[in-house]
Amino acid sequence: MDSENRGVLIIGGGRGGSAMLKVMIGEKLLPVSGVVDARPDAPAFRVARSHGIRTYRTLKEALAECDPCLAFNVTGDVAIDAELRRRHHKGGRCRRHRGVSHLGHGDAYAGDEEKP
Repeated sequence: MDSENRGVLIIGGGRGGSAMLKVMIGEKLLPVSGVVDARPDAPAFRVARSHGIRTYRTLKEALAECDPCLAFNVTGDVAIDAELRRRHHKGGRCRRHRGVSHLGHGDAYAGDEEKP
């Protein structure tokens, strides 16, 4: 996937990540650029690989290689949300949009505004 097509990174390859991936497969505006899960046998990995979507075992590697414009954290791990916020406010940018926005555990924070 070239830099003009960078899109969505799904963080979490369990039931939630699998469901989100299935809904987003084929999306043209923001294609799925990768799926992250620490487990090598995560259910979403099978789906991702069958559609040519990259899989990653670490968030650091995924963010570096995918350069996503949007990240969905479906793990429920608030530490991941904190890391995404830290990267956004530190100047992390995707090549196509203003920043790496994300939706995380129980919120609709998109990185550009203050969280309520």
